[in-house]
Amino acid sequence: MMKRLLFLLSLLATVLMVVGCAKQSPAPAAARTQEPSVSVAWGEQVRGLQAGLSLKGVSKKPRTSVTLVLHVRNASESPLRILKLSSRATFWGECLPLDVSSAGTPRKYQGPVLEPPPPPPDSAYAYLQPGATDSVKVTMYPEHWKLAPSTEAEVAFVFQNQLQDVEDLWVGVARSEKVKVKVVPNTPDAGDGK
Repeated sequence: MMKRLLFLLSLLATVLMVVGCAKQSPAPAAARTQEPSVSVAWGEQVRGLQAGLSLKGVSKKPRTSVTLVLHVRNASESPLRILKLSSRATFWGECLPLDVSSAGTPRKYQGPVLEPPPPPPDSAYAYLQPGATDSVKVTMYPEHWKLAPSTEAEVAFVFQNQLQDVEDLWVGVARSEKVKVKVVPNTPDAGDGK
């Protein structure tokens, strides 16, 4: 009796899922991206696109790092074609498109730089639907901007595309608002013997 009841419940759940999925038309990949639950520092829209930045956390192990989420949002009324952030992240490496300053002084990136990548495949591009957001989580290493421990910095994400040879591709430079980041010192544990 119990087995039969469990079977009927699982069958009912499957039918409800199938019916629910059938009523929804699949959205384009870029439109399915969820809006982040953390606060996003959105910048001004540029040609319909907004760049945003959110701070996920600061870690001091194994080396000091800052976890950020980079966002772009279509603030226009029509789809915008972009190179997806996840595709861009594969060739950024540690050289992130960030505008960093500390105590009012701009800091230049001084970390490792990757060789220019080959042209991205067509699958690296997506049409961002109106209101949709594309996001990627990245790790910033403060030492690449010569930020000392206990320093407070202001960080902004700069999304830019100057390529005009890709059809319908969004072209411009969009900046997020700045986010304050406190660089924590990398301190060894008491059990490290240091």
